[in-house]
Amino acid sequence: MYRSLHETYAKLDLLPKVVDELTDLAYQTVLEKKFTQDLGNSPHGRPWHTSFHASQFPMDKEFACPRKAVYRLANFTEPEAPSRWLVGLGEIGKAIEVALTSKWHELGVLISPPPTEPIQLGAQDEDSWLTCSFDSVLLPFDWNKPLPVEVKSKSLENVQKMILGDKGPDDSHVAQLSVQLYFLRKNQKKWWPNLNPVTHGVIYYVARDDPNVTKEFNIPLDIPWVEERIDLLKEWKDNFLREEITQTQEKSHPLGWKWSELPCKWCPFKRDICKPDWQEGITDLSESNGIKRTIAVRGDEGYSYSESRRTVIDRWLDKS
Repeated sequence: MYRSLHETYAKLDLLPKVVDELTDLAYQTVLEKKFTQDLGNSPHGRPWHTSFHASQFPMDKEFACPRKAVYRLANFTEPEAPSRWLVGLGEIGKAIEVALTSKWHELGVLISPPPTEPIQLGAQDEDSWLTCSFDSVLLPFDWNKPLPVEVKSKSLENVQKMILGDKGPDDSHVAQLSVQLYFLRKNQKKWWPNLNPVTHGVIYYVARDDPNVTKEFNIPLDIPWVEERIDLLKEWKDNFLREEITQTQEKSHPLGWKWSELPCKWCPFKRDICKPDWQEGITDLSESNGIKRTIAVRGDEGYSYSESRRTVIDRWLDKS
């Protein structure tokens, strides 16, 4: 049977990629624009850099970094735009979360705002600048207390390991849900006065490869655990107000850790900001390498340290 050259190349998968090249270019263009212009960083109506977030809440007090905290409040840039792979995973995870939350809403068990609402249910602590938003709070049938659920997606292999008991929940997810439970207990009388007090929440892992495969982890409310770490945030807030980059050691590392190990190993500020600040003896945030590095990425008109600092302080000035 006669086959054209085009058909032969298609059969052998030798034709140039058209759609994937366009997709790559689309991601590169959009993500680079967001990166250099600092776009899309106010998902809950406030600039992201103006508070500490439940999703970044410190799990391990010993290795919670005050330097990273003030760099974030100053809205310093990360080294480069995120990859298509990383953003794509986040988009898939968000799609799963929205799909599940929408179904719970239609069933009538979702008591927090549905995903169609532009702003999620949220809470904040003025003393520590900690903020928190809730993906979903459920009231299961025959229950009389709220159940906050944090939806996360993982590979099928990882969820199966969780089911077998070979792997537990991510520490960052436990910390995030713990903050939600803390704020829910504090605000429950205002939000749902007729319900019994919240006692625990669920981290609900869904396999991206097979959404029927899931694992639930019950996380109990632990107010003292959260408050211990809130005390850290208060210290970091004061560091920012004093424009202080914390340094406790004279040799090797400003905090006595190792640059090549966690939490420094994958820190986005290590290479271009934190390590140069340490090497040059800079402990004043207003003199940090983060300022010139961020201006190099966003331009003189795209970043101002004083304006970024003022944005943070103005948010909390009348409340702290």
